[in-house]
Amino acid sequence: MQPGTLYIIASPIGNPEDMTLRALKLLSDTIDIVYCEDTRQTGRLLSYHGISKPLRSPHAHSDDAKIMHLVDDIRSGKDIGYMTDSGTPGMSDPGSKIVAIARREGVSVVPVPGVSALTTIISVSGFPDKSILFGGFLSKKPGRTQHLNYFTLAEGRYFVDLPGYGYAKAPAEMRAQWEGLIGPYLSQRNQLAGLVVIMDIRRPLTDLDLRLIDWFRPTGRPIHILLSKADKVSRQEQTKILRSVKAELATW
Repeated sequence: MQPGTLYIIASPIGNPEDMTLRALKLLSDTIDIVYCEDTRQTGRLLSYHGISKPLRSPHAHSDDAKIMHLVDDIRSGKDIGYMTDSGTPGMSDPGSKIVAIARREGVSVVPVPGVSALTTIISVSGFPDKSILFGGFLSKKPGRTQHLNYFTLAEGRYFVDLPGYGYAKAPAEMRAQWEGLIGPYLSQRNQLAGLVVIMDIRRPLTDLDLRLIDWFRPTGRPIHILLSKADKVSRQEQTKILRSVKAELATW
């Protein structure tokens, strides 16, 4: 029996209509089973496009034996698709482990390119220097995001990780110390080319977001607002929130 193929399929990062025609055709006509990061999220996306397929959800801690079920499906002649919740699989999801085991077992792996969160934000950054070094996704664990972390990525290239989820859970004394550091840092660090503020679309423009922006605005350098978690709200809510944020930005 002719073995099947593992297709690594990029998903939209907010707008379901960003699926490529090739991906939709494969999902509709070729793929037998879809392995995905979250069956509910992928199920909604496929339903939007009128596609119904069996869905299975591995996770980052699945042992090799469980992932071998996927390999066995392919060896039995089934074509398998793997999709993450959003963007291109394999960066911060179980996809990389699945691909590694599939290649080890001699399975054919085919990428189906599409949306990538990294290239999407870079494409509209406007930063004068487009030499980018991606160092990976940073931890969301509170204990790792309560401090400013300054990374040297390469000679002359740096990445500054500001507190995210963990900041709100930090003690008031720690927050005060951090704010005393970050304000002057953002306003006086000449090497900073711009500021990207990533906001949860369900809670945009928090007091901390506005303070970060106020600290950086006097530099005159680019400020980019990225609304994340757009898949967690309806299209109507997305439009309403986007208009609200744009209206706020227009007053600056």
